Amino acid sequence: MKRPWFYVLLGGLVAGTFDITYASIFWYLKRAVLPTRVFQSVASGLVGDGSFTGGWRTALLGLMLHYFIAISMAITYYLVARRWSELWQKPWTYGPLYGVLLYGIMNYIVVPLSAANPGSRNLVWVVLSIIVHAFLIGTPCALFARRAMVASRLRVEQVPELLAAIGSRIGVLAQELHPGLLNARIPLGCFDEIEEPDERLIEPIGECLVGDPAVGGERLVGLGE
Repeated sequence: MKRPWFYVLLGGLVAGTFDITYASIFWYLKRAVLPTRVFQSVASGLVGDGSFTGGWRTALLGLMLHYFIAISMAITYYLVARRWSELWQKPWTYGPLYGVLLYGIMNYIVVPLSAANPGSRNLVWVVLSIIVHAFLIGTPCALFARRAMVASRLRVEQVPELLAAIGSRIGVLAQELHPGLLNARIPLGCFDEIEEPDERLIEPIGECLVGDPAVGGERLVGLGE
């Protein structure tokens, strides 16, 4: 069973891959823009127009920033879903809504506050971008958040079984190391300090003499098997 955060990070990677693939294909088909320039446009939010003359370095920076943002989106959804269970119980409802919310935040808050130029207002681009954010970004974040929550709950529910298995194994090892442990024998004198011991709880399973009976040897009995 994978850890919950594995699925959260995977959700961010999936959403980020869908987004950057869509943008790269759209602008290549529309204006023959290469993917590297799309990556540089992301980096321009941090370094400005100089990103487009930075070659593969700023393209790599833009790609890293893109996935950082996508993973942050997935993490945010998961953290909120831990407090509001409907978010992970109904991923097909809240996932698309989250994607539309992300579109609004990125285009009307993040980009205007960054060093990047305003995004394209091409109608086809805008409509497709909203759809992509809804179903290829927000929805994967929600679906993987659900998977993470299920994994988290399974790990908690498995604790009692795990402890029982460990206890059983310890018992087996103890018996292998000391075969007579379960048939341990104790002196009758051990019961001297017990007020009115119930003799029905003590069943002899054999006798042995410790030392010489003539000089005070003790008769031993074992606990009931």
